[in-house]
Amino acid sequence: MERDKSLDIAKGLGIILVVWGHMAQACPIKEEIYLFHMPLFFIISGYFFRYDNIKIFSFVIKKFKSYIIPYIFFFIFAESSFILLYYFTERSDQIFIYLGMLIKPYGVVRPLWFFISIFWTHCIYYIICIYSNKEKQKLAISVICLGIAYILYKVDIHIPLFIDSALYMVLFLHMGRAINKYHILELQGKKLFSIVIVGAIFFCIAIISKLDIDIMINHLGHNPILFFLAAISGSVIILILSKYINKIEYVSSVFAYIGRSSLIIFSLHMLCFELARCLLKFPIIENATYWDGIKTTLFGIVCSIIIAIPLKKFFPFIFKP
Repeated sequence: MERDKSLDIAKGLGIILVVWGHMAQACPIKEEIYLFHMPLFFIISGYFFRYDNIKIFSFVIKKFKSYIIPYIFFFIFAESSFILLYYFTERSDQIFIYLGMLIKPYGVVRPLWFFISIFWTHCIYYIICIYSNKEKQKLAISVICLGIAYILYKVDIHIPLFIDSALYMVLFLHMGRAINKYHILELQGKKLFSIVIVGAIFFCIAIISKLDIDIMINHLGHNPILFFLAAISGSVIILILSKYINKIEYVSSVFAYIGRSSLIIFSLHMLCFELARCLLKFPIIENATYWDGIKTTLFGIVCSIIIAIPLKKFFPFIFKP
């Protein structure tokens, strides 16, 4: 079965927004991006989720190879590169490293939390699927996971290894699988238009409500239902937009290539920010303008892809799907 290129395009759009959002105040739409950028990747992952005829041990090993092995590799590579960069640019007094970083990444390796969280999300959802015979049961348990995550957030309890964030993301994984199962992206005409309009309304309400979301630390804002609706809405709109971009030959190829490189960009773009600052004299994020934010975002994406070229040659096992 041929892979739907529009999903790679959606990941391309998503990772561009992730990198731009990490420019903080140099990104004028950071809060809007944070409403849906991470749920989008869990939804796309859920779109491809399979559990039939797979034993639990085989499933866990497969996901460990897909997410945890790359996590360890990119953690060592990015943090070592950061230390060397600061050492040779006479910034050794600014090097920060501590043992807890391996389970709670910080600095240039901070985005790697995603690898740990999505590993747990897949494992939790697999257990839900094999012990639930009906789709309604899977949905109900996924909603319960969301509720547990929100309670943990409200009582300020953080479970190590981003398991609390993973619990919240289970529902998005389920929604991605449902989008595939019920062919939501194949809708056309009035049904498609209605989805876009309703989604846009929910998203605008969420913007006005200023939810203040950060999935990494399980910071879910003051209205988890509105956040969920906004996240689903923003993600589905990106997926629909990707269908139309797919019809534009050269543009679609660029976004699809970026999308296929999304995990690489996730892993290396913060390191590339530091390379830009130390070697090319880009301003620090705190002093960056909106234009600086765009330039640094583009540099982070291109630089990540370039760095990955030799890595793919010498460490091909890291990049296997």
